[in-house]
Amino acid sequence: MNKISDLQRKEINIAIVGPVSAGKSTLMNTLFTNQYSDMKIKRTTMTPQVYFEVNEELNMTTLSHKIKEQNREINQNLIQKSENNETILYCDIAESKYFIPRVHKLIEMPPDVYLTIYDIPGLNDSKTKNIYFQYMSNNFYKFDLIIFVIDINSALNTSDEIDILRNIIENSKNNFDNYDTENKVIILANKCDNLILDKDGTLLMEEEYQEMFNQIKTIVNTEVNKVFPQLQYSILPISCEDSYIYRMYDRDPDMDLDLRYVNKFGYDQCGRATWNKLSEDVRKSKIKKLMSEIDIDEVLKLSGFLDFKNVLNEYLNTDSQIKYLVNHVYYVMSRLKGYDKLDISDDIDKFRVLKSKIEEIYNIYTFSKRINTTILQDLKKFLFNTEISNNNIDEYQYISDIQEWLDMHDVQSKYDEGGIVAFYNKYLNDYLCKHFKNVIDIEISNINENTIEQIYKIKNNIDIVVKYFTDLIIGKYILSRVNRAINQYYIENIEDENTSIKTGIKYLYDLACNNFEIKYGLISSLLCRDGITNVNAKQIVDYLNTLKSHKLIKKTELINLSKQILLSIYEHILNGNVIGYISDDAISKYVYLADNYWSNWDVKEVLIDDQIYQNILDIKFLAKQMMIKRILHNVCDQHNYNPGEIGNYMCNNPLVLEEYLTKVIFDGDIETADTFEIDETDSSFLSDSSSSDDDLDDLDDLNDLNDVNDVFDEKLEKVYKRVSKCVSKSLPKSVKRDVWKHYVGESIGMCKCFCCKKKDINAFEFHVGHVESKKNGGSNEIVNLRPICALCNSSMNTKNMRIFMEENCYGTLE
Repeated sequence: MNKISDLQRKEINIAIVGPVSAGKSTLMNTLFTNQYSDMKIKRTTMTPQVYFEVNEELNMTTLSHKIKEQNREINQNLIQKSENNETILYCDIAESKYFIPRVHKLIEMPPDVYLTIYDIPGLNDSKTKNIYFQYMSNNFYKFDLIIFVIDINSALNTSDEIDILRNIIENSKNNFDNYDTENKVIILANKCDNLILDKDGTLLMEEEYQEMFNQIKTIVNTEVNKVFPQLQYSILPISCEDSYIYRMYDRDPDMDLDLRYVNKFGYDQCGRATWNKLSEDVRKSKIKKLMSEIDIDEVLKLSGFLDFKNVLNEYLNTDSQIKYLVNHVYYVMSRLKGYDKLDISDDIDKFRVLKSKIEEIYNIYTFSKRINTTILQDLKKFLFNTEISNNNIDEYQYISDIQEWLDMHDVQSKYDEGGIVAFYNKYLNDYLCKHFKNVIDIEISNINENTIEQIYKIKNNIDIVVKYFTDLIIGKYILSRVNRAINQYYIENIEDENTSIKTGIKYLYDLACNNFEIKYGLISSLLCRDGITNVNAKQIVDYLNTLKSHKLIKKTELINLSKQILLSIYEHILNGNVIGYISDDAISKYVYLADNYWSNWDVKEVLIDDQIYQNILDIKFLAKQMMIKRILHNVCDQHNYNPGEIGNYMCNNPLVLEEYLTKVIFDGDIETADTFEIDETDSSFLSDSSSSDDDLDDLDDLNDLNDVNDVFDEKLEKVYKRVSKCVSKSLPKSVKRDVWKHYVGESIGMCKCFCCKKKDINAFEFHVGHVESKKNGGSNEIVNLRPICALCNSSMNTKNMRIFMEENCYGTLE
């Protein structure tokens, strides 16, 4: 039973125990209606014998002889060893295992469920007592029902018999406490001959036997109440010898029994004198005739066997059979300790097999089963004793969902999943406590590049569990916390300016694979950082294409992101800064080409989308501004341009980003950037092309420096209002974290926007709004900042937060 392969056989396990010569072997032969073991006064069983029921047709005579001879040989070797004063060791009492036909007329069970009966040697032999008790304790987890056979003439008067009784009670309690197995015990007071029936059909014993029987009841009741009062047991009188004789002849009147059993039958039915006069042949025919006339149920009632059979069937009714079979699966589950290893895939596969085993059990009995209340209660205790960190709203929602699930399944379930869930919960809890305690406690600071791979292995294991066990809510709950911790690790690294853009994009993809909704702001924070101006344009296009191919960004977002990056570069040049991938002497050429490129775009008629049109206007204006500013500041000599120089520069430094943006706008092929083609003989290439756009018209024909500056000042104010969001620097992430901690606390769960007080925000997805806008002189101090939602942040624009809240009836600022 310690391997899953053991569960291929669905069996109910019965153990027969008792002192030497109490009648255990006789009872066993009675149950099987065959003589597999000798029945003598001296001890006949020295090793545990295990009998497995099978559906095969077996030759009863040959099988009986083979088993009996093998048992005799084993027993004789050990008896001889004992008589030679050699110590019998635990390894000497290996189980003897036999396959036998179905038990005759005993218990009603489905065809696919079998009995397995353990005949355990007498437990009161002074030389072997300790090792047999050790065997009992080591194997008691297997047993479902225990039959304790005692001699009524002894009536538990010996310390050895009391020790056996206590061993049964203590091991039953251990099974109940550790494996939720409810063992049942039948105590048979054997050798009760001459039983009679009263008018009510109750068995009556001779007075002396009755006194001994009452003594047995008193002792058993006292011992049970001291240790395990919940134990279900029955005490019954029986004559195993009479039961054996009549069940054997009931199965086959021609059965060749030992002479003493034949004579006992004859004496009981014909009287000693009459029977002794009959020849052997006449006796055989007489047995057949008598058995055809006998009411077998009445005879077995008088032997005590019928009452024993009735109690046995009561204890092993359909509900009990299911529970015992399921408990065998649970035991195997409880022994899975693979959580000590990081990779628990083997155990997960075993869980799948075990779950299917339980389904098979319930399918065999073909009806719905009420879910086990006790297991559900244990599951509830486990869940609701779980510490909820920082009153986290997400966690409370999960607990609420679990409660709803438990209440729903409390009424009826196809099969007893409650116990499976309880085992999975414990296993996962042990696993995570062993390898991922920091995630359970939301200590994300412990996750780093050295541990993330290990954490992903754990996540993948839990993913598999949740995939195969859809009702495992605690698994989903834990998985959510693991995912949230991993997501937080990725987000913080993406926002960290020390993380390369290539690595950041990989983290974005990992976030998406982890079912995290990628927000544009997160992508923008990665690609619009200060260092982007030092990244080669072709590399930037590769980054953008990667985002698109992984479906991390929408078309409108891709246009906006390309624009943001381009404007960052233009503004950088406009402020007189160096671009990392363009040499100082090539800057002027790039400025000229960029201005020329955008000045030739007259897209007002073909662009329907006003926002895209506005994007083009913004870029065209900054390109023109960039060009003229450099001329005005004498950064380059505009009279030195010639077609050959410009053409050579252009072939080596094509306008990759500019072309990419326009192709994205018009849904062109953006996987590769074509080189910008130019006709070097075209005189217009050398001219300062003007734009028909309103924002650029006033730049034409400007000769006076003051006129140029006046126009720029006016146009700059208009354009900067539109492009400021694209090129402005976001708050440092450390400030954002401080804002969250200051106003929300350490919790990473949901809270309401501090502005509208409607939208949910969390530590991963929130914006920081200024109480007094930066335009109005507001600072970046925490007292002037609040965590708000994206909608409020964009709608507020440059208004003060209090005014915006009053206009929208959002209440007062907290």
